[in-house]
Amino acid sequence: MTRLERARHLTLISIAVNSLLSVSKILAGLFAHSSVVLADGVDSLSDLFTTSLAYMGVKMSEKEADDGHPYGHENFEAIWGKILAMLLFAFSISVFYRAAIELLDPKVVEPGLLAIIVTIVSIGGKIFLSRYTLFHAIKMNSSVYEADAKNYMNDVLASIGALIGVLSARAGFVYLQPLFSMLIAFFIFKIAFELYRDSAYEIGRAHV
Repeated sequence: MTRLERARHLTLISIAVNSLLSVSKILAGLFAHSSVVLADGVDSLSDLFTTSLAYMGVKMSEKEADDGHPYGHENFEAIWGKILAMLLFAFSISVFYRAAIELLDPKVVEPGLLAIIVTIVSIGGKIFLSRYTLFHAIKMNSSVYEADAKNYMNDVLASIGALIGVLSARAGFVYLQPLFSMLIAFFIFKIAFELYRDSAYEIGRAHV
């Protein structure tokens, strides 16, 4: 299996799983009245974009050198990494803003059981994606896909936080849902910062 074929296979698996998880959590968040599960669903939705962009970066980096790029296209993967990071920055700010609004005016609505079930399934799905992505990222020597794998582990922690938030809200602690939504925003921001830093380092090293 070539590097590009491996990336394509991994991307298709990731998109399929993330599509199922994001739609499930967004619907569960809406119908089960859980803002933290909705935020977790938005986080998974962002993974669809980041994984697709990661594949585009690998695809461009695999192109052979030409007159316009005599040293090859390896920098494209790092450039796409910076684009991924900016996208994640935007998602983190959006999630944090919505959580802050709810924290100022919390809704006293008990989240439904569906929110708990979907969140538990999400934790299992993200653990699978993290290990699966990391395995292939090492085989491809891809910093972008390694960042994707780390992001999935952050998603696991975020989903655990979402589960605690839902359980707490059902117990009457309504302020914990928006607080855990803010925690999810922090996880998204953290992986964005690390990806941007690593991508910038790779681009700088290529020009030395």
